[in-house]
Amino acid sequence: MQHGKNIVIPDVDIIKDQNPKEYAVYKRLLAQSLIAVPFMPKPTGFLVIRNPSRYLERSSMLSALAYVLQRAMAQQKMIESAKLAPMPDLVQSNKDVAINFFGDMEICTRKGVLSERFFNSPKSSRVVTYIILNPKTAHPPLEIYHALWPEECVEPEVASRNIRGYIYRFRQTFSLICDFPLIESTPSGYRLNPNLNIITDVQQFDRLIDGARQATSVVQKINLMKKAVMLYRGPIFRGAEDEHWIISQVSLYRLRYVSLINELLSSLSEIRDYSCVQRYALHAIEFMPANLRAHYWLIVSTYQLGSLDLAKHQLCHAKDILTSEEFSILEDYLRKEDGVPLEKLIR
Repeated sequence: MQHGKNIVIPDVDIIKDQNPKEYAVYKRLLAQSLIAVPFMPKPTGFLVIRNPSRYLERSSMLSALAYVLQRAMAQQKMIESAKLAPMPDLVQSNKDVAINFFGDMEICTRKGVLSERFFNSPKSSRVVTYIILNPKTAHPPLEIYHALWPEECVEPEVASRNIRGYIYRFRQTFSLICDFPLIESTPSGYRLNPNLNIITDVQQFDRLIDGARQATSVVQKINLMKKAVMLYRGPIFRGAEDEHWIISQVSLYRLRYVSLINELLSSLSEIRDYSCVQRYALHAIEFMPANLRAHYWLIVSTYQLGSLDLAKHQLCHAKDILTSEEFSILEDYLRKEDGVPLEKLIR
């Protein structure tokens, strides 16, 4: 489990003499055979199928299922959790603030975590996001209001009063997890508190990509790309991704993610780590269903791991998602791939 290795026992009788205690457990559970894969990441147990009727010698399909199940459970846990939870890693002191923008907004301090739903004010969260994503200068209230809601015609005094109210509401909520204000008022406008150590997942993402470009070894480059990929949990500030004031950044990081994940998949295939190719291809398709290269690598890795039937299913799934032109390109890629018989996949 600690080494991330799968277990396949086609017949429990083969361990009867070698490990009688384990054999006794299997007999008690009426297990004649089993397939087990570590439940990632940081496995503390296995996902097990007892007495499988198909794919008895192949664990790749179960590995894919374990990844999908883990993602679903993590999302459900986040949805159901209404209480503040500690955030270790980047947050060590009471002046450390970690902010996640990919997917749903989260602010993490030593005291706990605030998600956007705790603000109970979409306009407050937009004002705060605008200030955090543009941290170099102080922003006058009128500038913030016009940047976020340019179509609204209000008097400057009304705009300033509204922004002041949104900031006040955010401060009240943020005070639950931090003894210091995140947003300061200055004669020039509102700015981030310079006395706090603030880091966003967007900044981490950029730093990891830069580090991967400068890496001196393939292993180091792949590890940095893996970390960057796992930071991406959806478009920046998903609740407002189509709004004019943030859409350029959403598009920029969507393109950066696609470029990054495709490079990672290619690098992993070069070292023939097809289990990882499969896992990260699933990650890519989860967030970018139309990523043609991700479908390609998912099919290739699944076939290389020995599951023709599952590779066929993934090809059919890609046909349902991609346009006819994109699917034709996918078929051309597969036709050129050595060791992947396209005619068997289509048959």
